[in-house]
Amino acid sequence: ALEKTIRIAAESDAKQVVVVAHSMGCLLTMEVLRQAAIAGDATFGGKLKHVMLASSDIAVDVFESQMKRLPPASQRPRIAVLTSRDDLLLKISALIARGGERVGRPENNQSLLDLGVDVFDLSAYRTRGISTHYKFAAEARSLPQIYAIMARQAASAAPSSVHELTPEGDWQRQPPIPNPLVIIERTFEALERTLPVGR
Repeated sequence: ALEKTIRIAAESDAKQVVVVAHSMGCLLTMEVLRQAAIAGDATFGGKLKHVMLASSDIAVDVFESQMKRLPPASQRPRIAVLTSRDDLLLKISALIARGGERVGRPENNQSLLDLGVDVFDLSAYRTRGISTHYKFAAEARSLPQIYAIMARQAASAAPSSVHELTPEGDWQRQPPIPNPLVIIERTFEALERTLPVGR
């Protein structure tokens, strides 16, 4: 279903397609990218430009295996992972899996950078409890900033890099646990303000 959705978007009049995945959805997204690469169309006709993997619940060793199956950076969408060292749910996930660091909560960002992805570290955003797993949505205003950096780097063919984002002003607040519907709404609103949708 995800592959079909991306295909429909790619065949539309949109200039580009950006995929934002969260938590376990990142595993599905990476599998779709792998299948597309096997079919020889990792960029879906050149339309799929960027993929953001937020709070990714994928073991780092599995992610490494997935990345190795993708073509070189110049022949695939630019991939960014949004991480946080205090992600409580990913800590629990690692414990349930009996070890194995998660992509969204790596022991160090360099291990991900070495795989050829951009890393956006949101650890400085102060949240608590399970809200630590939804930072990218609770602070949806970070998405345009992340996308702008990704777009600049893609345009200049810059190598992957680590970006430690810091909150400003009222971003320092302690947000409540976000409602899933609010998460979706904030994410789409942020992307609509940033992306040239349908233009």
